[in-house]
Amino acid sequence: MWTNDGPNLYLTEDRATVVQADDPRARYLLVASGSQIPLEEAEKYGLTKAKAKDAPDNKAKADAPANKGKAE
Repeated sequence: MWTNDGPNLYLTEDRATVVQADDPRARYLLVASGSQIPLEEAEKYGLTKAKAKDAPDNKAKADAPANKGKAE
């Protein structure tokens, strides 16, 4: 299952594109905020890729302090 950690997500009239509630093309609720849908459906609409894109490439590297010995 895939959990929607963001706002409600809707489908357009042709059910091919995922949009947010404020988009004038929003017609059908796909998944409410905090709700879940099957992982296969989330992958079909590219929702799993969007979440990964927002995460840092390497969390340990992102949290590491700056290298003090590195010349600027």
